[in-house]
Amino acid sequence: YGWWVGGLFGTSFGGTVINCFSASSVAGDAYVGSLVGYNDGYVYNSFWDTQVSGWTSTNLGTGKTTAQMKDIRTYTDLAWSPGLSPAWDFYGNQNDDTGNEDIWGINSTDNDGYPFLMWQGYSVPLYAPENVLIITNESSIELSWEEVYGATSYKVYSSADPYSGFEEDTSGTFVGESWSAPLTDVKKFYYVKAYN
Repeated sequence: YGWWVGGLFGTSFGGTVINCFSASSVAGDAYVGSLVGYNDGYVYNSFWDTQVSGWTSTNLGTGKTTAQMKDIRTYTDLAWSPGLSPAWDFYGNQNDDTGNEDIWGINSTDNDGYPFLMWQGYSVPLYAPENVLIITNESSIELSWEEVYGATSYKVYSSADPYSGFEEDTSGTFVGESWSAPLTDVKKFYYVKAYN
């Protein structure tokens, strides 16, 4: 116990805290905060874990549940995440993220599921292809989708059952972000996966 205790740091004299988070248990006697213990500068666009810290309110930063802290939308979806403005720059430009420096990453295993800085060397997942379009004609089926940031290849999977039995479909040909195959009489369900 002591004075000037914070989940991120104890004191900030005239500084600016931006795009930071804390997921630490915090306890002390005076000038204690879930993110910063004492600050006479500015704290904005920053978050702290209400469940891990033991604090339900503070005057600095925005409190989020553990599940929210491990959800990329907390840091990139302006409509979904109160306290966020502007979006943090994550790998892959998710939601409202328009930055292109890929400063942050997040996955379910590294850093206990919390965000990490890309220079730390953790892996980042490839996001699912979006805006998948299926076009059929008398003889063929074509799938097309938006380019997935960081992807070096794609695979198409199909099944007659939408809930199980999907296997890689090697009957088609890839051209960039599209795949075409001969049309058959068998009803099939498809999905596309990106790989790096």
